[in-house]
Amino acid sequence: MSEPGTDTTMMTTAPSRGAAPGDPVLRLTDVTKHFGPVAAITGVTLDVVPGEVHALLGENGAGKSTLMNVASGSIAPDSGTIEIGGVLADALSPAEAQALGLAIVRQHPALLPDLTVFENMAVALPALMREHTGDERATWLQAQLDRAGCRARLGDRVEDLSVAQRQLLELAKALAQDPLVLVLDEPTAPLGADMVEHMLALVREIAASGTAVVYISHRLPEVRLIADRVSVLRDGTVRATAAMSALSDDEIVELIVGRSIDAVFPDKRPADAAAGQAPVLEVEHLSGGEFDDVSLRLAPGEIVGIAGIAGSGQAALLRALAGLERASGTVRLNGAELKLGSERRAHAAGVAYLPSDRHEEGLMMGLSIRENASLSSLERVARSGIIKGAAERRSVEGQREALNIRTESIETPVSSLSGGNQQKVVLARAMLAQPKLILADEPTQGVDAGARVEIYRILREAADQGIPVIVVSSDSLELEGLCDRILVFSRGHVEQELTGDQVTEAEMARAIVTATSLRREQP
Repeated sequence: MSEPGTDTTMMTTAPSRGAAPGDPVLRLTDVTKHFGPVAAITGVTLDVVPGEVHALLGENGAGKSTLMNVASGSIAPDSGTIEIGGVLADALSPAEAQALGLAIVRQHPALLPDLTVFENMAVALPALMREHTGDERATWLQAQLDRAGCRARLGDRVEDLSVAQRQLLELAKALAQDPLVLVLDEPTAPLGADMVEHMLALVREIAASGTAVVYISHRLPEVRLIADRVSVLRDGTVRATAAMSALSDDEIVELIVGRSIDAVFPDKRPADAAAGQAPVLEVEHLSGGEFDDVSLRLAPGEIVGIAGIAGSGQAALLRALAGLERASGTVRLNGAELKLGSERRAHAAGVAYLPSDRHEEGLMMGLSIRENASLSSLERVARSGIIKGAAERRSVEGQREALNIRTESIETPVSSLSGGNQQKVVLARAMLAQPKLILADEPTQGVDAGARVEIYRILREAADQGIPVIVVSSDSLELEGLCDRILVFSRGHVEQELTGDQVTEAEMARAIVTATSLRREQP
């Protein structure tokens, strides 16, 4: 498996950083991997040198994660070679890749939810844990968390952490290894704007120390800020590798999707479209654990965005409207008052909720596309409690075509789909329920450029049918391009409403940084 005289399984000390400047510290050569008859990656070659941030871009399903799983030892390639820190191999185990100096932060953290933060780090870093004892060990572990910006304490159970804090815990585990190569797979997807800035500054700091960073992302503005070079994958092959400064955003998008995208966002409705129309949604003095005294109205077909620093209460507001969190106040949908705190009654009234964490809350990963998509509309394809299979299949097939869910069969397990197609299945379930209100929390999180365009189209087409949509997003460009109106949240309050020409990234940023609201003190 390795070169003669090199036993990667015996390496227990930190890898050497003696590579000559410019020599690749990670080199993948002609790597190919099939899953059954499908080629995930074909003949891929990638070099990453010390001290650089090398962005890896491509649509979901392009082969980015498969390639990095090969590098990190999670997947054995069919052919090709892997070289880390000068050690050449045909394949590696995860332990061997880690011993050679490669650490990976996955998009979906590899954590044990029933254990504490301390126990998770002990499982992941046994050799490093042995180097520290007693109080020194706890001090060292806490320092790793602090460096990554993770606010969790060592005694916290992982299942009690937010999605963002779990991601930062995964980063802390990786940084503790002082790696030669750090692979970051969509590291900012679950983070709010403040933690994104911290993450990007940390990536620059890590690269400046000599570590080679592979940065997988769908967010071009972030990549522009930190990447030295970029490689674009499409259909399992490298379409281009170049200095980041050598390619425009339009050129990168065209390389990613194989076609030019003239308009990322669909046309908004006319500014006076709501004139004289009765509101579909009326919210009066709504208060919950993370927000206070929120009032708003939505007209038919209006898309309203909610902006603000993560944790300002915007996500909790959506969950309260969906009946998932307790709240007080008044909510009316098409004139009928909703009973708060009841998910069942909210769904029956026509509220469709798209959660930010599609794996934990949005999908049943062990079921098929058909089973997931029809879950909220079974009563429409059943008679006397018995599901009519043909009617169910017709309805799901119709959504598969309308939403362009890329799969050969609606019986395909949803776990095998790309992130963008999984999100479309969540949307399909919402649309099959014939909603009267759509609540979308981070609807394009972890979704590639091409799928984002389609999701924006789907949401706007739903609005064109008269369905109001509320979107919570940490991407201010997304809010600017998609939404007719913006509510800026700060410390649980609506700080400002932006309309018309005010719906811009600059105005959102100004409203956020000049906010004066104080969070309501909890009893």
